[in-house]
Amino acid sequence: CKLVLTTDVNSDTILKIDFEFQDKETSKKITIPFYDFDDDRIKQISAYQDHMFAKKWLKIIQDSI
Repeated sequence: CKLVLTTDVNSDTILKIDFEFQDKETSKKITIPFYDFDDDRIKQISAYQDHMFAKKWLKIIQDSI
């Protein structure tokens, strides 16, 4: 399992967190989205709050792996 971060080009703002797995038999990479800034459908979270939320989840995931 590997964490793949997508960040904003002009800053270190985390826009997306994906889990990446590799199938043992086929070596095919399987990507499972975990967090996506664009998924804020109700648009109630500011960009800064969203970035802080992503950093919190990133730490939780890294501490668990």
